[in-house]
Amino acid sequence: MNLAPLWKPYFDAFERGDIDKMLSFYDNQSIVYMWDHRGGHERTIVYLGPKEIKSLLEVWKSKKPETICVEICDERSCVFLKWSCPSENLKSVDEIFIIDTKKQIFTHHSISMY
Repeated sequence: MNLAPLWKPYFDAFERGDIDKMLSFYDNQSIVYMWDHRGGHERTIVYLGPKEIKSLLEVWKSKKPETICVEICDERSCVFLKWSCPSENLKSVDEIFIIDTKKQIFTHHSISMY
């Protein structure tokens, strides 16, 4: 399946900071794993469902990425997003979105911050 038509509206919302639109790509079973490797220690946080995921997106809304790289992997139903925001102490943020192509939602979303 070509993921670009599903990914583009999410990415556009990401760039605009449109949290409501971003949340429309998650359902109650969607899960986000976030690993924070900054400061010499590792912290893991798990967000389940739109309500918890919204709390994460609210914090990130003000972050304006300075470098963005996107790779869409149609054959594996995933998207890899890499960005940075040095002004916010985010030297590298790697995100992987696993997409349920039938429901057209993100089932898993992994984030690693350095």
